Parts: sequence; C-alpha cells; structure tokens
Amino acid sequence: MSRILLAAIVAAAFAPSVVGQSSSYKAPGAGEIKIRHGSLRFRPDLLARVRPGLTWRLGANGPTTLSTTAALVWEDRGIVFPGDYTITARCEEKGVWNLLFAEQAPGANRRGRRERPPRRPRGFSEPSDGYPMRQVTIQKKQQHSDHLVIDMVPARDKVRRKLGAATLRVRFGPEQLISDPLCLAVVTKRGKLGKTSYRLETVKLPASGPVQKIFDGTEAGPFTFARLTTGPEDKKERSLIEVHGSEKPELRIPALNRTITGTRKKDQSRASKLKVKVTKKEMTLHVGTTKLIFPLSKETFKKTETGATTPGRGR
Repeated sequence: MSRILLAAIVAAAFAPSVVGQSSSYKAPGAGEIKIRHGSLRFRPDLLARVRPGLTWRLGANGPTTLSTTAALVWEDRGIVFPGDYTITARCEEKGVWNLLFAEQAPGANRRGRRERPPRRPRGFSEPSDGYPMRQVTIQKKQQHSDHLVIDMVPARDKVRRKLGAATLRVRFGPEQLISDPLCLAVVTKRGKLGKTSYRLETVKLPASGPVQKIFDGTEAGPFTFARLTTGPEDKKERSLIEVHGSEKPELRIPALNRTITGTRKKDQSRASKLKVKVTKKEMTLHVGTTKLIFPLSKETFKKTETGATTPGRGR
C-alpha cells in the first residue's frame, strides 16, 4: 500500500465533501504565514488506518500549501526560510509525527505542477526527518472538529510567545497535530563581493538557547542563520550559511565548499537578537555581548571545486 495512503483515501472516498480552506497568521514584527488546503468532513475510520511510516498530504484535491514571509525556526531541528512550500505530515510512531516541507517553483498552481523536487532546508541539524509534531486527543466532544482545519495561532506559553513562538495546528475530529516553531523576522541585504552579486537573508534569532551557547563557545553547534542567493535571475543559486562554535568559531557555506575561521570577542553593547553586518572585508555576527568576526575575500561567495579554508585574522 502506498506511503501516501491518506492522500489516496481522501481523493477516492471524500472528494464530494472537499471544501477549499485558507487561513492566515500575522506574526508580530516578523511577517505573515498563509496556509491553503482542501478540507473534508471527519470520519472515524480514516484515523483507524494511520500507521507508522504513512505520509499524509494534509488535505485533498491538490497539495496543501504554506506561504511565509517570516522564517519558521525549530531550534533543535532547523529553519524554513520565506517562500512557498507544499507541506505533508509523516507518522513516525503512535502520537509522533514530522512536518515535511517541499519548496514550490514560482508560479506553481494548486495541483502542484511545476513543483521542484523536495528541497529540505538545513538547520541546526540535518532536517531530513522533518520538523516535530505531536498528536493530542481532545477529550471534550464540543471541541472536536467536524472537518479538517489547518491554522496557526499564538503559542500559549508566554515566555516562548515573547520570543515569537506560534502553534501550527492540524485539527481533525478529536485529534490534533501540533508543532511550535518560532516565527522570526528576516533582514535582507543586497550587495557585491568582488564580481559576485548577492542577496543575504539573515534570521533575527533571539539571544537564547543554542545560539547563545555557540556564540559563547560552550557548544559546537552548528546553527544556520542565513540564506545566500548568488548569480543572475535566470540562474540563481542558493546556499545556506551556518556557524560552528568551539574555541575557534567557523563560518561554513557547504554548497560553496567554504569554511572560514573567525575570531570571538566581547562587546560592551548587548544585542537581544542576532545582528549581521557585511562589508567587503568581513562579516560580523553579534548576539548578546559576543561578536564573531569572519574575514571575507572577493572569492568567498564563489563555489570552489574542493573545500577552501580561510584563516581568521588575530584581534
């Protein structure tokens, strides 16, 4: 039986009941997340067919899509940068699911035509297993949903809500699938390094958790903080940029085979969120009272055939 079992069940058994649904969530100071899916009426026998390894496309009559102008950050798993995506959910074991993203090509329609093969964004760790979701059973019948609903709401936890956390919910009958990413602002900078024109999208990560520990050198990481786009409009290439901690911090651009050794220094000013400054000679990352400084050259944003390492300058 196909791993996309629920998609087939929905298409065959529920097509007459399908209703197009959309929802929108405005993350304060970060951006907007829009979700569109084909909804359907709840039937208990559908849930009874869920098995580990099954992938649910979360709707009917075409893929479920998520468009975001904010970065979605799972601190222990990775980052989904602004863009248009198809989302699905995979059951790993009873009560445990993962949310999967596949980037859509510009102009892709609701049926997913012209969709690129899945490109899962790398983050704090390799997210090939997706982003965590937990299954919750609602006991009160009056709170059950008689049809499939997918939306985002502010996180209940006040501390995490202040950091930008929201809750993505998939509600179907008495069951809910829940995931809790941070919704963070992205700062875009355009420039030129040597002969390479670039666009750098950096996420305003909070000065807490794994990011602060990596900046302080108490954890090795890595964590991803930016997406680099280079090349002409018709041949754009994207690369993710990550930082590794330890005694000598490293800036890595895996897609370009680049590793740059930097320096760490304390600063009197305090940054509550990640600040990134790029000049023709260096890139400076600032979190809390710590700055990481990495030297740049005219060739830094160009791909090398073999790994290139740039040593940091002493400060």
